[in-house]
Amino acid sequence: MVRLFRHHMAYSSLLLAITEGMVMFGVFFYFAQFNFAEFSHADGGVSEEFEIALLSTMCLMLLMAGFGLYNKQHFIDYRDMYARMLVACVAAIPLFFAVFYIYSSLAFSLARIWHTSFLITLILVLLMVGLVRTSFLLIADISALKRRILVYGVGPHAERIQTIASRKRAGFLVGGYVRAENEATAIDAGLVTPHVDPLLEVARRLRANEVVVAVSERRGLRMDELLDCRTAGVQVTDYQSFIERETGRVELEGLVPSWLVYCDGFRIGPLSDVLKRCLDISLALTFLIFTAPLMAATALAVWLDSPGPIFYRQERVGKNGRPYMLLKFRSMGTDAEKNGPQWATVADHRVTRVGRFIRLTRIDELPQIFNVLQGDMSFIGPRPERPVFVDELLDEIPFYAQRHRVRPGISGWAQINYPYGASIDDAREKLTYDLYYIKNYSIFLDIVILIETIRAVVWARGAR
Repeated sequence: MVRLFRHHMAYSSLLLAITEGMVMFGVFFYFAQFNFAEFSHADGGVSEEFEIALLSTMCLMLLMAGFGLYNKQHFIDYRDMYARMLVACVAAIPLFFAVFYIYSSLAFSLARIWHTSFLITLILVLLMVGLVRTSFLLIADISALKRRILVYGVGPHAERIQTIASRKRAGFLVGGYVRAENEATAIDAGLVTPHVDPLLEVARRLRANEVVVAVSERRGLRMDELLDCRTAGVQVTDYQSFIERETGRVELEGLVPSWLVYCDGFRIGPLSDVLKRCLDISLALTFLIFTAPLMAATALAVWLDSPGPIFYRQERVGKNGRPYMLLKFRSMGTDAEKNGPQWATVADHRVTRVGRFIRLTRIDELPQIFNVLQGDMSFIGPRPERPVFVDELLDEIPFYAQRHRVRPGISGWAQINYPYGASIDDAREKLTYDLYYIKNYSIFLDIVILIETIRAVVWARGAR
């Protein structure tokens, strides 16, 4: 993993993006040279063909990222991956038109864009990127290229690491397990290395370049041996930090306040708050302009579909626990809560016909743009919850109050990584992602989430 602007990203995803970007740029640059060189007006500076190739590459890579093609969970099913690539290429065509229109000085008309060489270029890009991606994934799955770790511990935490390591496309291999003193074994005893040699010798024998301390009880740890590993260049990582890095979440199991106090993160200062607010306002105004016709059509559909108000106002808990009224398009009947507040469920009978569609496509969330403009919400942040549920969750889930340190969002890290929450257990799991977001907040992470939200909307997953 590499930490980019506080956010943990897989080396494989980053390297894949760089490689594919270079391939795309090469194909687009050749296309531009072949078609535009005679029209170029560059005077010793950067050629217009170079700029066209660069913008075309950025457009396609942005759409590929938006369709989840740099998310590790989509590196498994090849058919799904290739389908996303094809959709991304098709969706990029209007953006290519815009790029070519910008460079109208090249005397390149819209009619000339859609000729054989352009179609061949798109097909060539798709084939080249597909070849690079297939080769890359086959190579990346070779065990010899994965990071090897030594797990110090054999209990439940070690078992959790074993589960993650067994997943396809995991970025690491477990070289072995070393039992800590007075620890019950939760994994196969045949995988455990007897702790008779110093940890450093065991790590070198197993060719491990990282030791993960995965013990439930810290008393009795051989700190001198861990120090030897650290000073000899073998990375030593505690269990919570390892899980955060590999899964993009802060695991609640075994989490103690001291780790949150001393860990790196939670850098939410006045400057970052101002920058985030400026980004929110810019995005809200942009989205309001482009979605106004869609919101008008949705309002009409809701009004025609079932009796009742078009909009639905509901009290939610905001930053620092302050309540506010959240605005949504109404997706349920007016008697949806005649028996009191309740969690939404799969195929909820209270949802109307139009409501089912707008919930699936997240269109019902669009009026929250006004909540963003008012300052009650952000575009990106933990999803706001109702006070009646918050009171219950505060009693049931440790550290739940910490998610109210930032403004709630229309979309968030939990929303793109976990399905719609409909129970206390779901809320517990989503909190692990919310804590990761708050701990590692940056404008870069907000942009990553915004791009990933496109994938969630287009593939209509996670809504109820």
